[in-house]
Amino acid sequence: MKSKQMMGIVGFVLVFLGVFAPVHSLPILGNVGYIAKWNIAGVLALALSAATLVFSLLDKCRFLWGTGTGILVLVGITFMFTIAEGRSGIQWGWLLLFTGGLLIIGVALYEEIERRS
Repeated sequence: MKSKQMMGIVGFVLVFLGVFAPVHSLPILGNVGYIAKWNIAGVLALALSAATLVFSLLDKCRFLWGTGTGILVLVGITFMFTIAEGRSGIQWGWLLLFTGGLLIIGVALYEEIERRS
């Protein structure tokens, strides 16, 4: 297995864990996960991360542009809505989601550079 495939799998794991990790801290409810707060967005993030896993295992890393961009756009929009609400604390799950998305984009960039040289 190539290193870019392994990095794609690591990106999948980070996003997968980030979907279930706490992203909000609400006064009465406590910590709330991404999929609990943003149900449809959480399912879409899981679907995109599953596609990332498939593309990584099949060594089709050029398709990770789409999955990585989709994850970052989705997480970025929901993060902005969270900030706009202003009543919830930010938790460490966001770090997993953003890091996983950036790593997936990095693998796609690496594939592009490797293909052109």
